Amino acid sequence: MKLATIRHDGRPTVIARVSDDVGVALPYAWMEDLIEAGNAGLDAAAQAVDDAKRGKVPTMALANADWIAPDPRPSKILGCAVNNNNLNSKAYQPMTAPMFFIKGRSALTGHNKTIDINGGGTGSSCAFTLWRPSGS
Repeated sequence: MKLATIRHDGRPTVIARVSDDVGVALPYAWMEDLIEAGNAGLDAAAQAVDDAKRGKVPTMALANADWIAPDPRPSKILGCAVNNNNLNSKAYQPMTAPMFFIKGRSALTGHNKTIDINGGGTGSSCAFTLWRPSGS
């Protein structure tokens, strides 16, 4: 199941993909809410996809969706630069092993959004989100 967060009617909405270009809204504003719901959240998402495929719930076209970061409110962001030749050209010493770095949540962006690097040009970097569920 593919999950994402989009801005829908001006509000963040967690969605599940029904097909390549169709999604269904889930009853969660934030991905963290779905994660904290555990198996019940995943079961609800799977049910929403099944209901959407049967025409029981409304779906939404994703062609012009306003994608935002899957979890726009992470507690920590850890990135790993493995194959970024751009960094090697600017580094004091070229990397020979992956470099790990942290970023603030202001560094997050959504799918197909521009990433401004050093005031010009665009690029991308792979990062993943770490969090600790509340109460842990």
